[in-house]
Amino acid sequence: MYFNRQSASIDENAVDLDHLSKRIAGQYLLPTVIGLKWEHLKYLVWAKGRPIACLAWSSAARHLGSRDRYIGWSAAARRRNLRLIAYNTRFLMLPWIRVPHLASHILASVVGRLSHDWERVYGHPVYFA
Repeated sequence: MYFNRQSASIDENAVDLDHLSKRIAGQYLLPTVIGLKWEHLKYLVWAKGRPIACLAWSSAARHLGSRDRYIGWSAAARRRNLRLIAYNTRFLMLPWIRVPHLASHILASVVGRLSHDWERVYGHPVYFA
C-alpha cells in the first residue's frame, strides 16, 4: 500500500489507542520487548484513517558507558541530567507500507515534537534524543 507523506498524522499517548498500539506491536515485535517502564511516550502514525507506524520513546538507561563517555559528564552530572535524555525504544513501520523515505520523515516529525510532548506529560523537557 502506498501513502503520501503529507497525509500522515501522528497521535501521541491517546489512551483509547493504547490497546491498538499494543496489538500492532505484539503482532510484529517479540512479546518480551513490548512493555515500557519509567517515563515513556507512545506514538501511532496514521494515513488515510489507517495506522502505518508505531513509535515509543523511553527515559534513558541509568548507566550506558559509551553515551556517558561521549557526553563526558561526571557521575554527579549524569544523576542530575539523565532525566533530560530519551531514546527511541520502538519504531515499527507496518510491513505493507512502501513509501521511500517515509520512515525518516516520521522519525523527524516525532523528534520535532518530542520535547514539548514530554514536558506536557512529565513536567520537564528532553534535550537529547
